[in-house]
Amino acid sequence: MPDFLTTTIPTVLKYTSKICSLPLRFYYKASRLEPFLLFDISSSGEPLYYNFHSQEGTCYLLATNLSPFDFTIDRIKVDVVLDGGGSFSCTNQMPHLVKGASRETIYLRSSSPMTPQVAQYAKGAKRARVEIDAYIVTTIRSFSIHRYIDDIKNIHVNA
Repeated sequence: MPDFLTTTIPTVLKYTSKICSLPLRFYYKASRLEPFLLFDISSSGEPLYYNFHSQEGTCYLLATNLSPFDFTIDRIKVDVVLDGGGSFSCTNQMPHLVKGASRETIYLRSSSPMTPQVAQYAKGAKRARVEIDAYIVTTIRSFSIHRYIDDIKNIHVNA
């Protein structure tokens, strides 16, 4: 019986949100939906990377959806502050669908200027702090997410 409930209820919620989202809108406020979406930067995957010569920053962001609802990440911006000095940002304006109870990898890349002196300080950086701003669209409602990730050690600055 418990297996039936744990598989049926999320399925019913997912299809109810697509057909008639109004009743769900009263219960699922933005504050209830926001904790279902987690962001992380993989410690074993591609690093946060900044190339001084092309003035571009890149980042692979893992988005995990713990809800039964499909979330569309409409736009996202990641600001990276390096402990050795300097910062860069990565943005993506393309929508990414993160289906219910799944994980997606989002590639972010954008131009972010840095002076030669700051790039030399940033080259020796061993840790970084990341600030994530995202706008999420669901069939229930749209909302914004603002998250911080401290102590990222998977970084590389090419200066």
